[in-house]
Amino acid sequence: MQRSRITADAQFRARLVDMIPQIRAVALVLTADDELANSLTQKTVLRALNDSAQFSQKINFKAWCLAFLHQAYCDLPRSQRVSGDTHSLSTGEGDHSEEFRAAFWRLSPSQREILILTRDHQLSQADIAHVRACSAEQIKRQTTRARNALKAILTEIAAGNHPREHTLGNRTSPSR
Repeated sequence: MQRSRITADAQFRARLVDMIPQIRAVALVLTADDELANSLTQKTVLRALNDSAQFSQKINFKAWCLAFLHQAYCDLPRSQRVSGDTHSLSTGEGDHSEEFRAAFWRLSPSQREILILTRDHQLSQADIAHVRACSAEQIKRQTTRARNALKAILTEIAAGNHPREHTLGNRTSPSR
């Protein structure tokens, strides 16, 4: 029994180590700040290690880990949630145009998170609902709103009508 527990712990830790780059990528999308993304990644890994006994093989491991990231992000003071020059960052995808990156970073952190989880991490609505502690139906609505917001911003950019920006704390966002 002791030997199988050690093997399970080693497997869990190996899976968690493999998830670190993905956790950090989502943290960077949420915060747009390297140091803060590193801090959130560390908190996420520590929380996952502390709660490793609670993990069940029936749960999607990626969603389970990203739930800790989402909790750590929500625990941040509002002023720390988005900072830095968000328009100069990329989403980690080399094939996106500059217009797409500009539009993507004009979305709220919540909208960016949902798009990253669905597209880049290919999580199901049920898994994202687990990450965000809400229903799959809410995730479906939030995903639709995020996609529509992105399309609207891209349409404005394509028409040459760059949305005016105003600052909310450290965050730059389109005015409506």
